[in-house]
Amino acid sequence: MANSPSNQPHRSISLPSRPHPLVPQIDEHISRLRSSEVASTSVPQLPSLGHKLNILKDLYDCLDNLILLPQNQQKLMQFCNARCIDELLDGSLRLLDVCGIVKDVVSQVKEQTQKMQSSLRRRSNAELSIGDEIVGYVNMRKKTKPMMKRCTKDVKGMMKKITCQKGGDHENVVMVSVLKEVEGVTAEIFESLLDAISGSKAQFYKRGASLSLVMCKLIMYQSEAFEKEEEEVSKNEFEDVDSTLSSLIITQKKRSCLNVLQAENLRRQLVKLDSTIQDLDEILEGLFRCLVKTRATLLNIFYY
Repeated sequence: MANSPSNQPHRSISLPSRPHPLVPQIDEHISRLRSSEVASTSVPQLPSLGHKLNILKDLYDCLDNLILLPQNQQKLMQFCNARCIDELLDGSLRLLDVCGIVKDVVSQVKEQTQKMQSSLRRRSNAELSIGDEIVGYVNMRKKTKPMMKRCTKDVKGMMKKITCQKGGDHENVVMVSVLKEVEGVTAEIFESLLDAISGSKAQFYKRGASLSLVMCKLIMYQSEAFEKEEEEVSKNEFEDVDSTLSSLIITQKKRSCLNVLQAENLRRQLVKLDSTIQDLDEILEGLFRCLVKTRATLLNIFYY
Protein backbone atom coordinates (compact mmCIF):
# COMPACT_ATOMS: atom_id res chain seq x y z
CA MET A 1 0.00 0.00 0.00
CA ALA A 2 1.34 3.41 -0.95
CA ASN A 3 2.34 5.75 1.84
CA SER A 4 -0.17 8.46 2.57
CA PRO A 5 1.01 12.10 2.44
CA SER A 6 0.98 12.23 6.22
CA ASN A 7 3.42 9.32 6.37
CA GLN A 8 5.93 10.82 3.93
CA PRO A 9 9.24 11.84 5.60
CA HIS A 10 9.82 15.57 5.81
CA ARG A 11 13.18 16.97 4.69
CA SER A 12 14.36 20.49 5.44
CA ILE A 13 16.29 22.20 2.65
CA SER A 14 17.78 25.66 2.55
CA LEU A 15 17.40 26.31 -1.17
CA PRO A 16 14.02 27.96 -1.80
CA SER A 17 11.79 26.51 -4.52
CA ARG A 18 11.42 29.96 -6.05
CA PRO A 19 14.44 32.29 -5.67
CA HIS A 20 14.02 35.87 -4.56
CA PRO A 21 13.91 38.39 -7.46
CA LEU A 22 17.25 39.82 -6.29
CA VAL A 23 19.01 36.52 -7.08
CA PRO A 24 18.42 36.78 -10.87
CA GLN A 25 19.57 40.41 -10.71
CA ILE A 26 22.81 39.31 -9.06
CA ASP A 27 23.26 36.58 -11.67
CA GLU A 28 22.75 39.16 -14.41
CA HIS A 29 25.39 41.50 -12.96
CA ILE A 30 27.87 38.62 -12.67
CA SER A 31 27.18 37.55 -16.25
CA ARG A 32 27.76 41.11 -17.47
CA LEU A 33 31.07 41.28 -15.62
CA ARG A 34 32.33 37.97 -16.95
CA SER A 35 31.03 38.38 -20.51
CA SER A 36 33.25 41.45 -21.07
CA GLU A 37 36.46 40.05 -19.62
CA VAL A 38 39.64 41.51 -21.07
CA ALA A 39 41.75 39.02 -23.03
CA SER A 40 44.70 37.84 -21.00
CA THR A 41 47.12 38.79 -23.79
CA SER A 42 46.12 42.46 -23.81
CA VAL A 43 46.63 45.31 -21.36
CA PRO A 44 43.43 46.01 -19.36
CA GLN A 45 41.97 49.35 -20.46
CA LEU A 46 40.93 51.72 -17.69
CA PRO A 47 37.60 52.96 -19.13
CA SER A 48 36.47 49.33 -19.48
CA LEU A 49 37.58 48.57 -15.93
CA GLY A 50 35.80 51.68 -14.65
CA HIS A 51 32.61 50.40 -16.27
CA LYS A 52 33.10 47.01 -14.61
CA LEU A 53 33.67 48.61 -11.21
CA ASN A 54 30.38 50.48 -11.56
CA ILE A 55 28.61 47.19 -12.32
CA LEU A 56 30.36 45.72 -9.29
CA LYS A 57 28.94 48.51 -7.11
CA ASP A 58 25.44 47.71 -8.40
CA LEU A 59 26.11 44.04 -7.68
CA TYR A 60 26.99 44.79 -4.03
CA ASP A 61 23.89 46.95 -3.64
CA CYS A 62 21.78 43.95 -4.69
CA LEU A 63 23.82 41.63 -2.48
CA ASP A 64 23.36 43.82 0.60
CA ASN A 65 19.60 43.96 0.03
CA LEU A 66 19.53 40.17 -0.30
CA ILE A 67 21.55 39.63 2.88
CA LEU A 68 19.29 41.96 4.87
CA LEU A 69 16.22 39.82 4.22
CA PRO A 70 15.33 38.17 7.56
CA GLN A 71 14.89 34.71 6.02
CA ASN A 72 18.37 34.84 4.49
CA GLN A 73 19.97 35.98 7.73
CA GLN A 74 18.22 33.13 9.51
CA LYS A 75 19.54 30.57 6.99
CA LEU A 76 23.09 31.92 7.28
CA MET A 77 22.99 31.62 11.07
CA GLN A 78 21.33 28.19 10.95
CA PHE A 79 23.40 26.42 8.30
CA CYS A 80 26.85 28.08 8.39
CA ASN A 81 29.35 26.24 10.54
CA ALA A 82 32.46 27.86 12.02
CA ARG A 83 34.59 27.04 8.97
CA CYS A 84 32.05 28.52 6.57
CA ILE A 85 31.81 31.70 8.66
CA ASP A 86 35.61 32.06 8.75
CA GLU A 87 35.81 31.63 4.97
CA LEU A 88 33.17 34.29 4.29
CA LEU A 89 34.63 36.81 6.73
CA ASP A 90 38.20 36.18 5.61
CA GLY A 91 37.19 36.72 1.98
CA SER A 92 35.39 39.96 2.74
CA LEU A 93 38.38 41.27 4.71
CA ARG A 94 40.88 40.40 1.96
CA LEU A 95 38.79 42.14 -0.69
CA LEU A 96 38.45 45.18 1.54
CA ASP A 97 42.23 45.30 2.09
CA VAL A 98 42.98 45.03 -1.64
CA CYS A 99 40.44 47.71 -2.50
CA GLY A 100 41.92 50.01 0.15
CA ILE A 101 45.45 49.55 -1.18
CA VAL A 102 44.36 50.17 -4.79
CA LYS A 103 42.42 53.25 -3.67
CA ASP A 104 45.49 54.64 -1.87
CA VAL A 105 47.73 54.02 -4.90
CA VAL A 106 45.25 55.74 -7.21
CA SER A 107 45.14 58.73 -4.83
CA GLN A 108 48.94 58.95 -4.86
CA VAL A 109 49.01 58.82 -8.66
CA LYS A 110 46.37 61.54 -8.82
CA GLU A 111 48.37 63.79 -6.50
CA GLN A 112 51.67 63.29 -8.37
CA THR A 113 49.99 63.70 -11.77
CA GLN A 114 48.50 67.02 -10.73
CA LYS A 115 51.90 68.19 -9.48
CA MET A 116 53.48 67.37 -12.84
CA GLN A 117 50.71 69.16 -14.72
CA SER A 118 51.12 72.23 -12.52
CA SER A 119 54.88 72.19 -13.09
CA LEU A 120 54.48 71.95 -16.87
CA ARG A 121 52.01 74.84 -16.92
CA ARG A 122 54.41 77.11 -15.02
CA ARG A 123 57.29 76.63 -17.46
CA SER A 124 57.81 77.48 -21.09
CA ASN A 125 58.93 74.81 -23.55
CA ALA A 126 62.48 76.16 -23.42
CA GLU A 127 62.64 75.65 -19.65
CA LEU A 128 61.15 72.18 -19.47
CA SER A 129 63.36 69.59 -17.86
CA ILE A 130 63.17 66.57 -15.58
CA GLY A 131 62.17 68.30 -12.35
CA ASP A 132 61.37 67.14 -8.84
CA GLU A 133 57.74 66.49 -9.77
CA ILE A 134 58.64 63.97 -12.45
CA VAL A 135 61.23 62.31 -10.22
CA GLY A 136 58.60 62.15 -7.46
CA TYR A 137 56.13 60.42 -9.76
CA VAL A 138 58.72 57.92 -10.95
CA ASN A 139 59.82 57.10 -7.39
CA MET A 140 56.21 56.71 -6.29
CA ARG A 141 55.54 54.25 -9.11
CA LYS A 142 58.63 52.23 -8.22
CA LYS A 143 57.55 51.97 -4.58
CA THR A 144 53.93 51.01 -5.28
CA LYS A 145 54.53 48.38 -7.97
CA PRO A 146 55.90 45.69 -5.58
CA MET A 147 52.93 46.31 -3.31
CA MET A 148 50.54 45.90 -6.25
CA LYS A 149 52.25 42.65 -7.21
CA ARG A 150 51.74 41.32 -3.69
CA CYS A 151 48.06 42.23 -3.93
CA THR A 152 47.81 40.44 -7.26
CA LYS A 153 49.34 37.32 -5.71
CA ASP A 154 46.87 37.55 -2.83
CA VAL A 155 43.90 37.92 -5.19
CA LYS A 156 45.00 34.93 -7.28
CA GLY A 157 45.26 32.91 -4.08
CA MET A 158 41.71 33.91 -3.21
CA MET A 159 40.42 32.81 -6.62
CA LYS A 160 42.16 29.44 -6.29
CA LYS A 161 40.82 28.98 -2.77
CA ILE A 162 37.26 29.77 -3.86
CA THR A 163 37.51 27.17 -6.63
CA CYS A 164 38.69 24.54 -4.14
CA GLN A 165 35.86 25.36 -1.74
CA LYS A 166 33.09 24.78 -4.29
CA GLY A 167 30.98 21.72 -3.67
CA GLY A 168 31.29 21.83 0.12
CA ASP A 169 28.57 20.93 2.61
CA HIS A 170 27.30 24.53 2.73
CA GLU A 171 26.77 24.82 -1.05
CA ASN A 172 23.07 24.01 -0.66
CA VAL A 173 22.66 27.30 1.23
CA VAL A 174 21.75 29.76 -1.49
CA MET A 175 23.19 32.79 0.34
CA VAL A 176 26.57 31.11 0.82
CA SER A 177 26.70 30.24 -2.88
CA VAL A 178 25.81 33.81 -3.82
CA LEU A 179 28.41 35.29 -1.46
CA LYS A 180 31.13 33.00 -2.82
CA GLU A 181 30.21 33.80 -6.41
CA VAL A 182 30.32 37.55 -5.76
CA GLU A 183 33.64 37.17 -3.93
CA GLY A 184 35.08 35.29 -6.92
CA VAL A 185 34.02 37.81 -9.56
CA THR A 186 35.25 40.68 -7.38
CA ALA A 187 38.66 39.04 -7.12
CA GLU A 188 38.74 38.65 -10.92
CA ILE A 189 37.99 42.34 -11.48
CA PHE A 190 40.58 43.38 -8.90
CA GLU A 191 43.20 41.22 -10.62
CA SER A 192 42.58 43.02 -13.94
CA LEU A 193 42.63 46.39 -12.17
CA LEU A 194 45.93 45.63 -10.44
CA ASP A 195 47.48 44.57 -13.75
CA ALA A 196 46.28 47.76 -15.42
CA ILE A 197 47.64 50.08 -12.72
CA SER A 198 50.91 48.21 -12.23
CA GLY A 199 51.82 48.08 -15.90
CA SER A 200 54.26 45.50 -17.16
CA LYS A 201 55.78 46.95 -20.31
CA ALA A 202 57.32 50.23 -19.21
CA GLN A 203 60.45 49.82 -17.09
CA PHE A 204 61.89 52.91 -15.45
CA TYR A 205 65.54 53.74 -16.04
CA LYS A 206 67.90 52.53 -13.32
CA ARG A 207 71.03 54.47 -12.42
CA GLY A 208 73.09 51.30 -12.28
CA ALA A 209 72.30 50.34 -15.86
CA SER A 210 75.26 49.72 -18.11
CA LEU A 211 76.17 52.21 -20.80
CA SER A 212 75.34 49.77 -23.57
CA LEU A 213 71.87 49.18 -22.12
CA VAL A 214 71.24 52.92 -21.84
CA MET A 215 72.33 53.46 -25.45
CA CYS A 216 70.08 50.64 -26.64
CA LYS A 217 67.13 52.15 -24.83
CA LEU A 218 67.98 55.59 -26.16
CA ILE A 219 68.04 54.35 -29.74
CA MET A 220 64.83 52.40 -29.24
CA TYR A 221 62.91 55.29 -27.73
CA GLN A 222 64.19 57.93 -30.15
CA SER A 223 63.25 55.85 -33.18
CA GLU A 224 59.92 54.47 -31.99
CA ALA A 225 58.45 56.35 -29.01
CA PHE A 226 56.84 59.20 -30.93
CA GLU A 227 56.39 57.82 -34.46
CA LYS A 228 54.44 54.79 -33.25
CA GLU A 229 52.59 56.39 -30.36
CA GLU A 230 49.20 56.19 -32.04
CA GLU A 231 49.75 52.58 -33.06
CA GLU A 232 50.35 51.29 -29.52
CA VAL A 233 46.69 50.75 -28.77
CA SER A 234 47.44 47.95 -26.33
CA LYS A 235 48.78 50.40 -23.73
CA ASN A 236 46.63 52.13 -21.16
CA GLU A 237 47.07 55.58 -19.62
CA PHE A 238 49.40 54.39 -16.86
CA GLU A 239 51.74 52.64 -19.26
CA ASP A 240 51.71 55.59 -21.68
CA VAL A 241 52.97 57.95 -18.98
CA ASP A 242 55.44 55.40 -17.58
CA SER A 243 56.91 54.77 -21.02
CA THR A 244 57.17 58.46 -21.85
CA LEU A 245 58.86 59.32 -18.56
CA SER A 246 61.31 56.45 -19.02
CA SER A 247 62.19 57.88 -22.42
CA LEU A 248 62.54 61.43 -21.09
CA ILE A 249 64.81 60.41 -18.22
CA ILE A 250 67.11 58.66 -20.69
CA THR A 251 67.16 61.39 -23.36
CA GLN A 252 67.60 64.08 -20.71
CA LYS A 253 71.18 62.86 -20.30
CA LYS A 254 71.84 64.00 -23.88
CA ARG A 255 70.23 67.43 -23.69
CA SER A 256 69.39 70.00 -21.01
CA CYS A 257 65.72 70.51 -21.89
CA LEU A 258 62.85 68.58 -23.43
CA ASN A 259 61.95 69.36 -27.01
CA VAL A 260 58.52 70.76 -27.91
CA LEU A 261 57.22 67.44 -29.20
CA GLN A 262 58.17 65.62 -26.02
CA ALA A 263 56.66 68.32 -23.83
CA GLU A 264 53.35 68.36 -25.69
CA ASN A 265 53.20 64.58 -25.74
CA LEU A 266 53.72 64.45 -21.98
CA ARG A 267 51.10 67.18 -21.36
CA ARG A 268 48.53 65.33 -23.46
CA GLN A 269 49.15 62.01 -21.71
CA LEU A 270 48.96 63.61 -18.26
CA VAL A 271 45.61 65.24 -19.07
CA LYS A 272 44.25 61.88 -20.21
CA LEU A 273 45.63 60.05 -17.16
CA ASP A 274 44.33 62.71 -14.77
CA SER A 275 40.82 62.48 -16.23
CA THR A 276 40.84 58.68 -15.95
CA ILE A 277 42.24 58.77 -12.43
CA GLN A 278 39.56 61.20 -11.25
CA ASP A 279 36.82 58.83 -12.40
CA LEU A 280 38.60 55.76 -11.02
CA ASP A 281 39.16 57.44 -7.65
CA GLU A 282 35.46 58.23 -7.24
CA ILE A 283 34.35 54.74 -8.30
CA LEU A 284 36.80 53.03 -5.94
CA GLU A 285 35.67 55.20 -3.04
CA GLY A 286 32.08 54.12 -3.61
CA LEU A 287 33.05 50.47 -4.02
CA PHE A 288 35.13 50.59 -0.83
CA ARG A 289 32.07 51.78 1.10
CA CYS A 290 30.04 48.91 -0.40
CA LEU A 291 32.64 46.38 0.75
CA VAL A 292 32.68 47.90 4.24
CA LYS A 293 28.89 47.69 4.42
CA THR A 294 28.81 44.05 3.30
CA ARG A 295 31.46 43.03 5.82
CA ALA A 296 29.69 44.92 8.63
CA THR A 297 26.42 43.17 7.76
CA LEU A 298 28.06 39.73 7.89
CA LEU A 299 29.74 40.53 11.22
CA ASN A 300 26.39 41.64 12.67
CA ILE A 301 24.71 38.43 11.50
CA PHE A 302 27.31 36.05 12.87
CA TYR A 303 28.46 37.78 16.07
CA TYR A 304 25.82 40.25 17.31
